[in-house]
Amino acid sequence: KADGARGIRLTSDMAFVAPTGSFGSPLSGLDTTMGGSLARAQHAESLGMGVLMCITYSPSWIASYHQIPQSVQAQDAYAALFARLVQLHDVHQGGPVTAWEIWNEPDIFFCQDLSDGYAAYLAAASTGLRAGDPDAIVLHGSLCSGVGPFARGVASAGTMDFCDGFNWHLYKPPLD
Repeated sequence: KADGARGIRLTSDMAFVAPTGSFGSPLSGLDTTMGGSLARAQHAESLGMGVLMCITYSPSWIASYHQIPQSVQAQDAYAALFARLVQLHDVHQGGPVTAWEIWNEPDIFFCQDLSDGYAAYLAAASTGLRAGDPDAIVLHGSLCSGVGPFARGVASAGTMDFCDGFNWHLYKPPLD
């Protein structure tokens, strides 16, 4: 804050936030500290900074760690988890999280060919967040490969209907 920063981006790994659970009871292992990110968010808020919370990865009971879940059952579990996260942290009551980013750089490595899977995941996450707080600000996961097949795929899948903004990490020029 002393250097003029007005906000901070924190990452909360769902594998640590919800390490145990089941599809019948997805909230049984929910870590109400968001894997330690909540304390950092509260500190940033005490300094007058906004907090962008980036939610990443998967608990092992939903999908493998670096995998975006594909089944309807998994999407429903994610919607329930996200709804509960928002409710636990009283975002609509002035809690420390200003906005939510769904995944980090989904266009590389483990899900670069799964734009439709990411679109379904984003829809489930957004639906869950807004069930917990109708005014939640939801951002698309940051993309880093420019305007290529993944970006076009998620755009054509209607992801902007589920989020308030689009993120880019501009490491290199667009693929095409």
